[in-house]
Amino acid sequence: MTESAPLIENVEQERKYSAEELVRKFKLLAGERILLQKRKIDGEEESEVPIGKRVGGVLLSDVKVGEQIHFLSDIGDNGNTTSVHDIVWKNGKVYIGTRTSIYELIPGVNREGKEYNVDQIAEVVTARGSNYRYLPNGTTQRYKKVENKECAPQDILVYVPDFEYVRAKKWYKIVARCGDDAMMYNQMILEAVQGAGKTYVVDAGSNPPRVLTNNAEVQAAKLPNLICIYDNPDWPQFAIPVSAKPLMGFMTYDERHTPTGNPGETESERHLGNAVVEIILKSEDPAEV
Repeated sequence: MTESAPLIENVEQERKYSAEELVRKFKLLAGERILLQKRKIDGEEESEVPIGKRVGGVLLSDVKVGEQIHFLSDIGDNGNTTSVHDIVWKNGKVYIGTRTSIYELIPGVNREGKEYNVDQIAEVVTARGSNYRYLPNGTTQRYKKVENKECAPQDILVYVPDFEYVRAKKWYKIVARCGDDAMMYNQMILEAVQGAGKTYVVDAGSNPPRVLTNNAEVQAAKLPNLICIYDNPDWPQFAIPVSAKPLMGFMTYDERHTPTGNPGETESERHLGNAVVEIILKSEDPAEV
């Protein structure tokens, strides 16, 4: 394969779009969110990006033929591809061919999207390959695809907004703490969850504000009263409104409460996950087909 040869052959002829039209149509523009999945090239054996791996985040510049794709990934670091060779429409999908790879554009990751109630959802997929399954008893369970490992069920699963959403909502107290920097925002939340303090999911609409301990309580809380409190429920270091429903680009936050053996006492585990990239409905669950 030479660099001048197109990577994507037999492009659908019924209606052709130019690369520039596809960029505009699918909003492959600076500030928008992009998600790509690596596809196999005929004759390809090994590459740095494994077949099927998903990459993406917030675009730092418009996607253009002849230039690399630069994005701020969902874990807060910079990512890029090799230079774009072509952008084509084939069989109802958009493919981006770079100098070394083919990526399929995964649609539906821009900010505006449909919300689903949790009783409609089979599982949620995050950017680093974790699947959060909604179980019949009201708990959720994380499956780590890379390690082929099922974690113990979680009592609480909520979704923390990404920085672009926070800034668009003009939550200036949060933005001020981060210096208008998405990487600092992600790091601040990660340190709060993993640090010496504690994190709580709270129904701020009750009087006094009530710490929630399971998903049934989370679903019963009226928005926008559902918030994450960091450090202390009475004197919080800071608080962020969260969602009981998954939204594209939001990070997962889960808690697990295990009895210690002492009456009324539990030991809590807290975990901040990666951004949501796919929501699988029960009617779409391959196991139910």
